[in-house]
Amino acid sequence: MSMRHLLIAVVASGLATLNVVAVQSASAAPTGGNESCTVNLSTGAVVCDEAGVAAQSMASAAGLIKLVTIYEDFDYEGKSLTFVGPRPCSATTSDVNYVVKDLRNYRRGLFGNWNDKTSSVVTYNRCDVRFFADINFGGARTGWINANSNLTNYKGSWDDRASSLQLS
Repeated sequence: MSMRHLLIAVVASGLATLNVVAVQSASAAPTGGNESCTVNLSTGAVVCDEAGVAAQSMASAAGLIKLVTIYEDFDYEGKSLTFVGPRPCSATTSDVNYVVKDLRNYRRGLFGNWNDKTSSVVTYNRCDVRFFADINFGGARTGWINANSNLTNYKGSWDDRASSLQLS
């Protein structure tokens, strides 16, 4: 079915349907720009949009809180990926509260993923993040980071190196 015929079918079925389709399209497949995605670490659900509004709504509606946001550019700019969960991290780094085993599993833009794409990071709700160079927490790793606007400056440059992460 062509896009023209699909649009005609949607319009013919009613305006309410058109609004739902438009919202789902915006959330599920942003066209680029400064896409913002949010991942629910409890369920694995991912919501993306250009402004981050749908992502924030999903987190708020589910009673989830922000844990960490990674950015593709320095100074907390560009595309972002926020992980949310049901509870804050513990006040100590002696235990791991949340894990992300493989950043390749998260879409970045139309054709990419988040493996080796993190350039800045900020944490929330008592969390600190530790990055690993390989998936499944392998390879070199960082210390615990609360926030860093330019990972090039972090201990031998961690710009575009993260493949997995832990939160504590």
